[in-house]
Amino acid sequence: MAADFVLVPVQPPPFQGLAFIETLRLANGIMTVRPQLCIRLVLNRCNARANVTRDLTQTLADYDPPALTSSVTERAVFADGMESGRLAFELPHSRAAVQEITALAAEVERIAR
Repeated sequence: MAADFVLVPVQPPPFQGLAFIETLRLANGIMTVRPQLCIRLVLNRCNARANVTRDLTQTLADYDPPALTSSVTERAVFADGMESGRLAFELPHSRAAVQEITALAAEVERIAR
């Protein structure tokens, strides 16, 4: 494995539930041969106001590796970008999405240093 940093996306139910645990198990297994590997969970496709998101955030607080404080919410602009082959910052009405991704990237950069 060539990566130094692994982000494990976690989606709230009903999208994925606790399916991320298998990905996390694989990433943790790699740490036996690459102990310097940094792994973090990132909440993805979430609704910040939904109870299920709050519940999942509380559940992830007990996990090792920890979750990032930044998250990516469910936004139409991300789907539009995938459909058109463009990034969020290239699309109109994407300011909030761009702010989320910028915050996520900054947090990852701070941890990876």
